[in-house]
Amino acid sequence: MSWHEVSIWAYLWDGAGLLFTKQELWLPLVIGLGAGVVLYFLIIRKSQWFLTFDHELAHAVMALLFFRRIRTFRVTSYAGGLVRHSGGFGGKFGNLMIQLAPYFLPTFTMFAVLALPLISRSWLFHYYIFTGFTVMFHILSTADELALSWHKSSFTSVEGETMQSDIGKAGYIAAFLLITGFTLLFYGLAIHLIIHGYPGIIPFMKAVFLHSWVIYTPLAIYVATWLKGFIAKMF
Repeated sequence: MSWHEVSIWAYLWDGAGLLFTKQELWLPLVIGLGAGVVLYFLIIRKSQWFLTFDHELAHAVMALLFFRRIRTFRVTSYAGGLVRHSGGFGGKFGNLMIQLAPYFLPTFTMFAVLALPLISRSWLFHYYIFTGFTVMFHILSTADELALSWHKSSFTSVEGETMQSDIGKAGYIAAFLLITGFTLLFYGLAIHLIIHGYPGIIPFMKAVFLHSWVIYTPLAIYVATWLKGFIAKMF
């Protein structure tokens, strides 16, 4: 685990500690987490269509965040699903983020916490239960997906094409680092949104950035130097 991920983990842990000092927050969230376990194993895990929809939705949402146009969104019950998008902003890094999004982006949780300021105070207890449920759903479904996708074997897609899994295409090391780092980032962001609302976004991201630039600035300089030398050799 990189120091970048350690710094995010520290803020995630601090946020969780603050969360559990507020009974009006942690009690419904814990109820939702428990309900998520029961509903996942009794009902949701049996619905392959919904699991595939959630997987493809994460691809699509991340593609939109990189200003890509969704060209195909297809979900089936037994043959998997497919999202095709345009190229553009983010280049190869954007492609990698879109490719691995289902494993680190808690789509329904982020929708829930972003909508939180719009929820009436009288409904907050029930809404926090729902939010806890979405968290547990993402944790359990991601664990199942990783168990199925952590390989480099080929398979036939819903359109009959031979493809590798998302993990296989990304590579084990890149997949591990990105999934670990961005899972911590998104859950840390979700916790700070629950506690502080939208005003909590900037302080959280600023704190993560300030503790991470020391690691990534030398790395960026190294990569830029290597690219400069590579291009000089080519031309």
